[in-house]
Amino acid sequence: MRNISLVIIIVLISFTPLLMHAQSSNVFYTGDGGSGMKLAVLEPQGRGLDKNEEYILPLIQGSMTADMRNFSSITIVDRTNVERIMQDLNQSLRTGLYSDDDYVRIGNATNARYLVTGFLTKTTNTYMLEFAVTDAETHIQIAAYPPTSVTFSMLENLSAVKNATADLLQQLGVNLTPHGINELKKPLIINQLQTETAIAQGLQAQRQENPTDAMMYYTQAIRNDPNNAEAYFYRGNLFVERKDYDSAIADYSDAIRIDPNIRNAYYNRGKAYSDKDDLDHAIIDYTSAIRVDPNYADAYNNRGLAYFDKGDLDRAVADYTSAIRINPNDAYAHYNRGYAYYINGDMDSAILDYTSAIRIDPNYSDAYNNRGNVYSDKSDLDLAIADYTSSIRIDPNNAMAYHNRGWSYRNQGNLDLAIADYTSAIRIYPNFASAYFNRGYTYYEVGNISNAISDFETVLRLEPENSQARENLLILRGR
Repeated sequence: MRNISLVIIIVLISFTPLLMHAQSSNVFYTGDGGSGMKLAVLEPQGRGLDKNEEYILPLIQGSMTADMRNFSSITIVDRTNVERIMQDLNQSLRTGLYSDDDYVRIGNATNARYLVTGFLTKTTNTYMLEFAVTDAETHIQIAAYPPTSVTFSMLENLSAVKNATADLLQQLGVNLTPHGINELKKPLIINQLQTETAIAQGLQAQRQENPTDAMMYYTQAIRNDPNNAEAYFYRGNLFVERKDYDSAIADYSDAIRIDPNIRNAYYNRGKAYSDKDDLDHAIIDYTSAIRVDPNYADAYNNRGLAYFDKGDLDRAVADYTSAIRINPNDAYAHYNRGYAYYINGDMDSAILDYTSAIRIDPNYSDAYNNRGNVYSDKSDLDLAIADYTSSIRIDPNNAMAYHNRGWSYRNQGNLDLAIADYTSAIRIYPNFASAYFNRGYTYYEVGNISNAISDFETVLRLEPENSQARENLLILRGR
């Protein structure tokens, strides 16, 4: 049987939606309102908070994000985008004690020049709220809200957060008018506050791996405000986790109906369609996400996957190439383009892309495995074996790499090593029909007919329509 390549890895649902753009209003400020600045509000870090108080952290972030957007011309990166980026970069960044390198990494990932960080510290008698705005490139602090004593009720009704937001905006050069200050600090109506609180509680429940409560909170938010696109978006993500793709698609569709410029509602709906094998609708949604954000590398990558699955290799390669142009350090895009080149018979280009993926991510086990496949097809078995060995070193449970190294050992005439590798593949994945088939054939080559018959019988149990295994059994039993 021919060498096997791993299935292309599809990029995971991004919970990185919604790049929000500032709205200009001379009623709220004079001058340019900070136009030209791009800023990401990171979730403040909690110190000493009780578990049932931690929802206040995403509530603070959401409030400051919305108010900075609505009361200035600063471009604000949405909190969900920031949240996903923080998860992708490193969980250690959640300590809040950011180094200069951390600021650079977060700034590059969010494409934001300025970062808002903060702390909420619970003491014996009060809560201390503080913020800082840092230039991600120079690491210089350009604005600060000093530690300020607040009550929990001031946090719950967001009055403390609004005071801090107004102060920071003015330090950033946004000349708020008296009317703008009054509007910014005006208490939210109860229904709006309940909606924002429910969304924050849903986010916190998800982080605490409590999807049932998260679903309840998002549904409550939608009940309070049926026109809250964010609540539909987050609930759609939960439906995806449940593999309830129809409900997810319905929620993403509602989010898009309310706000047609939510790029990741299109993206995640496209992914849900892809999971349902509805590739045409998936392509339409990825295309819409790209229309909203022409630099959306993940959307190009996933549209490329959809084109690949439809057999349109040229369009797949074009989309992977666009993803790489936008993000040259996207190891997945290099990997996927390498696989498309491999299927298209362009072995040299495939090797270059797999090598790029490995350079970007030296622990990319599947990239080593697939580059090994290309070397194997080029009959460079030593290089193939070296790559399979690297794949196994990184991931000792990579059954495919054991199988493929066994194939290369067999082609070199190292039959005992081949049998050992096929056996390892079967140990990891007991229903690996190809490993049984190839081990059975190798047993035949070393003269162990009884083991060969046993392996081919197992292949037929796993794949009753496997004519090659059936034919081999007839030959062996007729000896």
